[in-house]
Amino acid sequence: MDLPQHLFDYVSTITPLVNVELLLKDRTSSILLSWRDDGLYGPGWHLPGGIVRHKESLLSRVSEVARLECGITKIQNCNLIQINQIMNPHRDLRGHFISFVFGATTDRQFIQASPELVNGAVCSFTQAPANLIDQHQRYHGLINDFLADNIDHSIMPGNLLVNYAPSYES
Repeated sequence: MDLPQHLFDYVSTITPLVNVELLLKDRTSSILLSWRDDGLYGPGWHLPGGIVRHKESLLSRVSEVARLECGITKIQNCNLIQINQIMNPHRDLRGHFISFVFGATTDRQFIQASPELVNGAVCSFTQAPANLIDQHQRYHGLINDFLADNIDHSIMPGNLLVNYAPSYES
């Protein structure tokens, strides 16, 4: 059961949120990103992702993200590839995340059409777009490495061990 929005917002001001983000590649080596324009972090493209629910496993949330944000019900080769601690000293609401980045593949082929840029629209890319949301600019190189199959599938600590991870926000 999800928290009512006002309680979720409050919780996000007093504790870090644990989330997953998904690099999802199709059989033609395109990656699926979704458009975000929700007043919190948009507008721009971002890795599909979601907050882990109480007593939900990371892989269950990855599967839900693939289904809910990408319309993909079957993924394979799912690997944890990076862990990041993302903090923004200028935000209280959703200002601290422990983020698990997963890479996975699907047998489907994504459509390369440019959708209308509305919140939740998805589009495939063969390289990282310039207009990623500010928070996901940190993943620009990781996206391109993932697309080029240039990822060592051992866990990359990302910026987990630093006290302040630049949020790429002004």
